[in-house]
Amino acid sequence: MVRTPRPEKLSAKIEALRRRHAEYEEQLRAFAKRNFLTEEEQAEVRRLKRLKLYAKDEIERYLRIGNA
Repeated sequence: MVRTPRPEKLSAKIEALRRRHAEYEEQLRAFAKRNFLTEEEQAEVRRLKRLKLYAKDEIERYLRIGNA
């Protein structure tokens, strides 16, 4: 049987994920201001986008758990 995390742990996890998501967004905005990106910077942008999406998906997953 799968146990549902306690509400306070769930809230803390969601808040941590939201902060991480915002950090990724901030980093992506900094890259977007540049006129030119090196190959390494382009790879970093792709990595940040994946991490940001993963964080968003995890937030949604934890919100569904909390509403179940």
